[in-house]
Amino acid sequence: MRYLIQLLSKSRLLNSDKYFIIYDKCQFLLIMTIFKNLMTLWRSLLKWIKRNFEPYFETNKPKPVNLMKKAEISLACLLLSCMPVSAQADSKTLMFISDSHLDTQWNWDVVTTIDEYVKNTLEQNLALLDKYPNFRFNFEGAIRYKWMKEYYPAQYARLQSYIDSDRWHVSGCAVDANDVMVSSAEAIMRNWLYGSVYYKNEFGVRGGRDIMLPDCFGFPYTLPSLAAHCGMTGFHTAKLSWGSAIYSSLPPFGIWQGVDGSQIYAVYKPQAYDSHEAYNKDMANDAEMERIISDNYSKYGLATEIRYVGPRSDHGGGLKDNAGNGENTPYWLNYSVAAEGPVKVKLSTPDEIFEHLALYKNDKYKVHNDELPMRVHGVGAYTSQAVLKNWNRRNELLADAAEKASVAAEWLGAGAYPVETAQRMDEQPLAGAPRRPHRHVDSQGIYLFAERILAGQQDFRRRVHQCSRRFCRFSRHPCRRYSYSII
Repeated sequence: MRYLIQLLSKSRLLNSDKYFIIYDKCQFLLIMTIFKNLMTLWRSLLKWIKRNFEPYFETNKPKPVNLMKKAEISLACLLLSCMPVSAQADSKTLMFISDSHLDTQWNWDVVTTIDEYVKNTLEQNLALLDKYPNFRFNFEGAIRYKWMKEYYPAQYARLQSYIDSDRWHVSGCAVDANDVMVSSAEAIMRNWLYGSVYYKNEFGVRGGRDIMLPDCFGFPYTLPSLAAHCGMTGFHTAKLSWGSAIYSSLPPFGIWQGVDGSQIYAVYKPQAYDSHEAYNKDMANDAEMERIISDNYSKYGLATEIRYVGPRSDHGGGLKDNAGNGENTPYWLNYSVAAEGPVKVKLSTPDEIFEHLALYKNDKYKVHNDELPMRVHGVGAYTSQAVLKNWNRRNELLADAAEKASVAAEWLGAGAYPVETAQRMDEQPLAGAPRRPHRHVDSQGIYLFAERILAGQQDFRRRVHQCSRRFCRFSRHPCRRYSYSII
C-alpha cells in the first residue's frame, strides 16, 4: 500500500486528503498480491518490448522506461477505482471554511472599506498565517485584491507567497459578491468572468470554482444552471438560516439542480459566517460535534460536517488572537487540526469541500430541484428604491445594445471591438449595472450609498452611449437603427 500511495502521490493524481483508505485486512492483502503479480508481468512485458523494439524508438520520443511508469500509474488508478470507498465515507471529518465576510458598502461607503476594512483584513490575517502553521484563510472579491495592490503594496507582496502555498485561498471567481435575484444571467456571468481573468493574470490561479455568497438575500432557480455551464462545482451560503422559506427541509449539504437539469454541490447550513466562539476548544475530541457528524452519516451517507468560521460583523478583519486571555479561536483551530481524536478537523477551501462531496457521492445525497427563496430578511429591499431598479434595467438594455453595435461595427470593418473600454465600464465599483454587487441594487445601504450608485449608473449610461454611438455612426447596416431604438 505504501508503494501504491507513493506512486499516486508522485503522479499528483491524488491529494493528501484522499490517501486515508481503510480496508479489511484480508481484502487488502489479496488486492496487494494481485497488484504485485500484475506489476511483475507488466514489467516483464515492457522489458521484452524494450529489448526487441528499442531501435524503432526515436530519440525525441518517450523511452520505454517512461512508458513503464505511466503504465504502473494507470494500473494503480484502475485498482483504486475498483476498491470500495464506503469505508472512507464514515471517517468523521469536520471541515471549516475560514473566511472574513466584508460588505464592500452597507452602513459605510467604499472609502471606509479601503481605509479600514481591507487594510485590517490583509494585516490581521497575514499575522495569523505567520503565527499558526495550520491556519488557512479564504477571501473573495477581485475588487478587494485590486485595492490591496493599489493602497497596501508591501503587504500585498507578502500575500502572493501565501497564495502560492495554498494557505490564503482566492475563493469564488467574482469581482464582488453580487446580488443574483435582480441581476441578469449576462451580468452574473460577466462578474465571474472578469474576476477569473483578474485572478489568472495577477496570481496565476483561476479563482475558486465555488459561488461564495454567504450574505445575499435569496437564490434563483437559474443560478446552479449558470454555475454549471461556467465550470463551477459548488455553492455555499449562510443566509438561508436568516429566514429561508424552506430551511427546515434542507439538508446540511447536498446537490442543487437548476432549471435545465444542471447540478452543482451545495452547502446550505454551514452556520453563521462569523461564528467562532463555539470553536474555542479541541474540536477533534468534541462529543457534540462527533454526534452531529454521525447523524450526517446515517442520513446522508457521509460522516462530514461543514462550518464557517470568521470574525464578527461584516467588516472583514481577522479572528481575535488573545492568547491566554479570553477568545482565542485561531489557537484552537490550529490545535484542533493537529490533534488526535475521533474527529479529523480540517481548515479547507470550498473547492476541497466540493471535491470531498464528489468523492463520496451516494444515493443518500438529497437533490434540491427548485429555487432558494427567503421569507424574511431583505425581501422588501427588492421592492424599495425603485429608481435604482429602473436605472439598472435601462443600463442592462443599453449595455446589450452597445455590445451588439460594437460587434457589428467590427464585423463590418468600422473599427475594433473596444475590449478595455467595455471591461472598464462593466467593472465600475459603484455602478448598478451590469455588476450589481450585494447591497447595491437591492437597496441595502445608507442614503449616501444610494446617491453614489445612482450617479454611477448615470455615468455608466453616458459612457456606453458614447461607445455605441462612435461605432454605430460608421455603419450603414440596419443594426444601427436597431441599436438606437433600444437605447
